[in-house]
Formats: sequence, C-alpha cells, structure tokens
Amino acid sequence: MLKSRLYIYFLVVSAFIISWCNDEYWQYQQQNNRKIELEQKAKIDSQQFEVDKIENRDLEVYSSPDKTIIDKIVEKINWAKTRIYLETYIFTEKRILKAILDAKKRWVDIKIILEKNVLWSWNINKKAFDSLINSWVEVKYSNSKNYVFTHAKFFLIDSSYIISTGNVSYSTYSSNKEFFIFGNTKEDLNVLDNVFTKDFTWEKLILCNQSLVISPICPRYQILETLKSAKNEIMIFEQSIDDLEIQNILLEKAKNWIKIQMLIWDTKVVKTNKEIMEKFLENWIDIKAPKKPYVHAKAFMVDNKYLFVWSINFTYNSIENNREIGLIFTNWKISEYFKNEFERLFANTQ
Repeated sequence: MLKSRLYIYFLVVSAFIISWCNDEYWQYQQQNNRKIELEQKAKIDSQQFEVDKIENRDLEVYSSPDKTIIDKIVEKINWAKTRIYLETYIFTEKRILKAILDAKKRWVDIKIILEKNVLWSWNINKKAFDSLINSWVEVKYSNSKNYVFTHAKFFLIDSSYIISTGNVSYSTYSSNKEFFIFGNTKEDLNVLDNVFTKDFTWEKLILCNQSLVISPICPRYQILETLKSAKNEIMIFEQSIDDLEIQNILLEKAKNWIKIQMLIWDTKVVKTNKEIMEKFLENWIDIKAPKKPYVHAKAFMVDNKYLFVWSINFTYNSIENNREIGLIFTNWKISEYFKNEFERLFANTQ
C-alpha cells in the first residue's frame, strides 16, 4: 500500500513538473517568436525611410562644454506644470536632481527610467534612484530583457522635449563635447511619448519613424542611406565606430572623393578607436581624436543639409540591440552652427 501511494505521488509530481516545464517552454517560444516578428517587421518598416523626405524642424540646439545648459534644463523643470518624464543611461547631476525633487513637491507628474547595468559602473545610478524613491517619485530601472542597454537620453517636459547625446551628469555639461536639442514638434512628441510609455511599462517596442531615430534595428537603414546620399561632404562626431557596414560605406565614399572628416573620443580612452583611426587615415578619411573636450557626441551632417543628433554610437550593439533615441532633420541655421562647432574643434586638434 505504501509503495502504491508513493508511486501515485511520484506520478502526480512528475505530471506537475512536466506541465510546468511545458508552460515555461511554450512561454519562451512565444516570446522568442514575438521577438523575431518584431525584428522582421522593423527591418521592412525601416526601409520606408527616404533621405529626400527628411523634414525641416524648428529647434533650439546647444553644445557643450557649457555649464549654462544645466541652467536651461533646470529652468524648464522649474516651469513644468503637468509632467517631467526622463529616460537616461546615467543620472548623477545634482542640480537637475534637486529641480526634479522640488517639482514633485508641486505635484508635477514625474516618471524616470534609468539603466541599472551601466557598463563598468553598475552602481552609478543608485544614489539618484534612492533619492527619487525616498521622495515618492515613480522611478524604474529599465528591463534588461528588452534591450542590452537603455542608452537613450531624453526629457519630456509638459509639451516639449529635450534630446541629448550626453547623459545627465556634470561632465556632460562641463567637459564633454555634446549636443542638446530643445523642441516641441507635436508629431515627434507623440512618438517619444509612446516610446517612453512602453519602456516605463517594460513592454518591448521596435518602432521605425521618418524623423526620429529609434534603436533597436531601425537606424541602420537611416544611417546607411543618408551616408550613401552624400555628394560633397560628411562631418561626424562619434564616441566610437566599429560597425563594419558603416565603415565600408565611409571608405567607399572617400574613394569617390567625398570629403569626410571625423572627430572621435580619445584613443587612449576608447582603445578600439586607435585601429580605426589608422585604417581611416590610410584611406584619406581625415579623422582626429581630441584629448579635451572628450567627444562623447553622436551626431553627423551630410552635405551641410541633413543632420542626425542622437545617443547612438556607430557600433553594432548600439544600432541593433540598445534603446537609443535621436532626431533627423534639416535646418539651415543649425547646419551653420553645427559646421562652425565642428570646424573650430577640428582646427584646434593636432
């Protein structure tokens, strides 16, 4: 009788384990299939992008090093009436944190997404995270199952947005070369709102757009097609560049006598930049790596017309696996500003 009961118990437990494992397996398969479907759709959707349909945008653009940009951001936060949403890779800047905590006291709706697993500095966001939690701010770490890193850097403040190439850190404003876009275009705002909402609720979203650059997957076609369109000149700020497809297009353009100039992060800091720098210089691409300011910006301009400003590095992971955000646009005044900033730093770098 005891053996019989043990046998029945064994069968019941085994059936439960098999059922549980099957459920886990099918959930995994469904998630994997959904991921494949999203990626396939994104690759098709991304090819709807057309270079000659890049739109003009009425924007304010600033560049650092310039600590007064902190003042501009704090002022916008101080005037916020309804909401402040922030999605960023690193958040350590004290004045901006204080302004957000003060806004919470005014009952402004505040939501913040931070990256938990910052490369080489996994604990860097903890102090800001704890301060926000202790002040009853809705703050979350991003879902690492959706993206390798949440590397985007943007604010939504009432009916305006700020897209940055840099993190919310003091060095971003004081010592790095970065760009900051202040805008309020309704169409862009709606898309950014959708991206933030999905990321805040941990729902994976792959979304391709004509004017916004949204990783994962979608930016590759936008980048390649715009670089291919160059007829005269390409100016690039990039922290690092190891994506072979982008490298090959730049090398091909240089062979066809397109003037290409690049500013990248110091080769002693980003070791892979040294090999790429040597490769490009051998192929008539004029590339420099200033020691100061650090080139953390991710932005480029084609033919003094098409501007890309974003959080994306020219790396496979940044384009294909991260959450990244940026904007593609035309604006002749900003083009002149961008060109002047580039040429000034390029001329002053040995």
